[in-house]
Amino acid sequence: MRPKHLIALVLLAAGSAFAQSQTPPATLPLLVGQGSGGSYSVPIQTLLFFTALGFLPAVILMMTAFTRIAIVLSLMRQALGTQAAPPNQVIVGLSLFLTFFVMSPTLDKVYAEAWQPYSAGSIGFDVALQRAEVPMRGFM
Repeated sequence: MRPKHLIALVLLAAGSAFAQSQTPPATLPLLVGQGSGGSYSVPIQTLLFFTALGFLPAVILMMTAFTRIAIVLSLMRQALGTQAAPPNQVIVGLSLFLTFFVMSPTLDKVYAEAWQPYSAGSIGFDVALQRAEVPMRGFM
């Protein structure tokens, strides 16, 4: 019985090696188009979008007044003597609304001075970043 098992094992190994040698490895295209002017493929764009979306909560916490507003509203809830009214979801919602209300003049300046010229192609990314930095630093 041993020789039969050995022959079956050799044939199985040879068959799997033969199957592996005929199939080329699958590749994911990174760039679409010719030359250096091509754009990223859709899977790579999706990956980059969701990566940037993952950093959005950190940006909201670090670069806006959201944390301060949420703390003040929580302290006001404690000062009123209510432990759970309004609930935390309401406090977070009000904090987001008030954050965008307070930040709207700054975001309008960033949009007008940095994003519009960059999206029109009249300035580069580095210049747009420098122009957007000025109103944000003024707010902070």
